[in-house]
Amino acid sequence: MWYDYYGWKANPFSIKTSTELIGLDNKKQELIQYVNNGDVCFLNGPTGVGKTSLLRWLEKNLKNHKVLYIDAAGIQSGFSLTNYLKKQNTLFNRLRGKDFPKNTVILVDESQDCDEELLKALKLHWDHNHIKSIVITQISPQLDKFSESFRHRIGERIILVGQLTSSQGYDLISLRACNKNPFDKSAIEAILEYSNHIPRKILENTEMVCMKMAGKKNQSINAFDVEDCLSKKPDFQPAQFIQQPQITQEQSPQEPQSTEQSPLQKLSPMEKSILQQLAPSDKTAQTLAFLLKTSEGSVGKQLSNLMKKNLVRITKLERPKAYGLVKPE
Repeated sequence: MWYDYYGWKANPFSIKTSTELIGLDNKKQELIQYVNNGDVCFLNGPTGVGKTSLLRWLEKNLKNHKVLYIDAAGIQSGFSLTNYLKKQNTLFNRLRGKDFPKNTVILVDESQDCDEELLKALKLHWDHNHIKSIVITQISPQLDKFSESFRHRIGERIILVGQLTSSQGYDLISLRACNKNPFDKSAIEAILEYSNHIPRKILENTEMVCMKMAGKKNQSINAFDVEDCLSKKPDFQPAQFIQQPQITQEQSPQEPQSTEQSPLQKLSPMEKSILQQLAPSDKTAQTLAFLLKTSEGSVGKQLSNLMKKNLVRITKLERPKAYGLVKPE
């Protein structure tokens, strides 16, 4: 495997959830304080910044509590929080007439996928002290699915997770590579820039560079190597917008073609990626942000640009709005 070349026993840059967190010490302390206070809090940030890893860290390190992790995106229909809580209860508690476990903390990942019944149950059980604390996470800062009363219980207890600093980015790569870091300072700086300082993207791009450079050179990887590996991603061109140039009777093959760029050629890589995602089906800005591993705000700006170029249209006006391609006539 490619990682054998660098002396690693496995891929050190895997993006799987890890409790080895960089740059999140303050967020850890905030979470612990809110839980100990018995609060409901909201962990918010774009895709790939470590929200799920923070939840898993809390699950692993929170002592004297019954910590239950729920991935709202994977819940099956008919899920009952009440029954779920009772199943987690101990025989000792049941014999004492206690229906629910003591000091229960619920961690709800991808909370935008919670259905109405689950949201009602979370609020009900917290109000009745069956749950000590609740931590919810999602990409969007807008808790549209949550009732006003639930949002009121969260209040200002919002923990924002975002990009890493350059120093933290260095630490992330160094931690994962252990004492076998193949990158010089310029290479790490280039990777951070290509990754917009987002932890998951840093790991993805670091892995890609190492894979492409394995066996090609003995000296350390530099910024030029990173540029060569990461700048050659193929651009997407939606099939329904591509028209092959046709040679008319008035224009022979020897005559020069026009050098003016078509609207499609002027699209940014992000705009082209959005068109690719919308090609099979309409999607919301939130879904696009999740698929493209970026923020909903960035997607919104690109969608606005594509609508001005008459390539994308709104297909569903009710919130959350859905977007689709403008079909060529």
